[in-house]
Amino acid sequence: MALVSLVAGIGLMAWMMRGLSRSLCRVVRSMREIADGRGDLTRRLPATGRDGPAELARAFNAFVEIIQGLMRQVVGATTQLASAADYVSQVTRSSLQGVERQQQETDQVVTAVTEMSAAIQEPRISDQWKMRWRRTGTHAAARMGDVRSVTSRSAAEA
Repeated sequence: MALVSLVAGIGLMAWMMRGLSRSLCRVVRSMREIADGRGDLTRRLPATGRDGPAELARAFNAFVEIIQGLMRQVVGATTQLASAADYVSQVTRSSLQGVERQQQETDQVVTAVTEMSAAIQEPRISDQWKMRWRRTGTHAAARMGDVRSVTSRSAAEA
């Protein structure tokens, strides 16, 4: 009778070990499939039962759920970062265009000042300008005299 009990106990233990081994093999196979699928975080392990492998599968599924949530946050932050980088790039291009325009305008001013400086330093050109200013001043004075005479005639007639 003791021998029968011993054989029955060994048989029961072998049956339980085989069941536990199958469950562990199923968990390992599922984990490998997830890993081989390039880390597909949408996949979950089957977690049926109350044995150790089922508890392991539930814990693994909870861990993957946390990682999946973190990855969603990373994707969201990356999208926002890409949008901000695009905006900064646009602002930089616009600023560069403004600086280039300002540089061109500054170059034009420098050219004009240089030409004016050269004109003032050349006596012949300077004399030509002086004569022009005199003629313009004389012409303006003559016109002013015409205006005065017309004004005084109009005042006398009134």
